[in-house]
Amino acid sequence: MKKFILLIILFLPTTVFAITQYSFELDKYDSSQTVILESSHDYVILENKSALIQANISLSETNADIRFIRLFGDAAAKECERQGKGTWFNTNDSYYDIAFEPYLEIISDHVGYFKCLSEEKMYRVIYNDYMRELRSICGGVASEVSESDLRVCSAIIREMKDYEKKLENLGVDVEAEKFQNKIAQKQKNCVALGFEMGTEKNGECVLKLMELDK
Repeated sequence: MKKFILLIILFLPTTVFAITQYSFELDKYDSSQTVILESSHDYVILENKSALIQANISLSETNADIRFIRLFGDAAAKECERQGKGTWFNTNDSYYDIAFEPYLEIISDHVGYFKCLSEEKMYRVIYNDYMRELRSICGGVASEVSESDLRVCSAIIREMKDYEKKLENLGVDVEAEKFQNKIAQKQKNCVALGFEMGTEKNGECVLKLMELDK
């Protein structure tokens, strides 16, 4: 019995640490210890030695799931806001799918580099990310897209429309840009078909492809 209890005691710290490492770092974080190492109109580099900037939230130490601690992002967001810009990776950020690079770089255990972006730029990045996802998941023939994928496609389209409205509220002519992007894609398609860019033949090819879309 004593051996059994001893085994539990020996095993327990590792398990608890794996479970609580992320929350442990969150609890340690002290915003008053944040130091802005460098700041400009486009980026912020900050340090906070009270906690690690990222930690493991996985139950397994061998298959660690390292997550960024967004309290660091809150401090960066405040500094970016002083420049009239924003940044991702803060605790109020509901968009989790933006890849770290080039918007966030972990420099060391306590230091991070954050890109400051205009509201329009942030909306465009998210919108284009959704566009790539839409083409990847929903770009096939309708009969080849599963029912679950169709639901995902519908959700993506709803999100895209939401960001289109946000961009339009900032004065961006989204429809005109979409039309220009469509033309540019047709031009590339026509080049692939053997019609050199900028030639009359390429223009005629574009017109024919546009007519086929109607």
